[in-house]
Amino acid sequence: MSVSLLLVVIGIVGIVLTQTGTLADGWVYAAFGLAVIGAVSAMLQTIIRDKAGDDIDEAKL
Repeated sequence: MSVSLLLVVIGIVGIVLTQTGTLADGWVYAAFGLAVIGAVSAMLQTIIRDKAGDDIDEAKL
């Protein structure tokens, strides 16, 4: 499991626990922040890997 996906899962679980009253309300900001960081990281990794794949394909030509 990648770190990005793990951050998103932790963030979602944190948000759910905050909404159910298990965690204090202030934790929702930390959980949301972790989820956003994980999502942005995954998005950037996808873009970079896609670009690297295009460069490799061009080099083969």
